Amino acid sequence: MKAKFDNVTLKLWFANQSTSRNIHNVVEIEHDDYVGVIRTVDRVFFINMSNINLIEELERRDERG
Repeated sequence: MKAKFDNVTLKLWFANQSTSRNIHNVVEIEHDDYVGVIRTVDRVFFINMSNINLIEELERRDERG
């Protein structure tokens, strides 16, 4: 599965923990089995998807900041 975004903020909720992490300026997320790749404007994150309960789109960031 692959999804494209336009500089959004994603909130990742971790399984069995009441913990989340926000990732800003996301342009793409790709999921293959247990590995997720989140690409932002300037970084790449590799995520173990078996540890994720939910991914939320929080806000769209405009280019002015």
